[in-house]
Amino acid sequence: MDQDKEDFSVGASIPKAMGSGGGNVVVHLYVWDRKDHREIRLRAPSSIGSAVATRKALETLRQAYQAADPRLEVHGT
Repeated sequence: MDQDKEDFSVGASIPKAMGSGGGNVVVHLYVWDRKDHREIRLRAPSSIGSAVATRKALETLRQAYQAADPRLEVHGT
């Protein structure tokens, strides 16, 4: 069993920008509260569309989270 269970997790289906061929990016977010910092893991397990668009979406999310919390540790992008 997983000895380091996340404190919070959520999934979302994010539509791609219009004009980019449509489709969605499915993102799973896992969060651990490490007391002195938070750690998140981003996954895109079943995205519909190109891998390039998926990586771009994950990188955009990573940047947004780190801008809000500079001590945040992000994995999976």
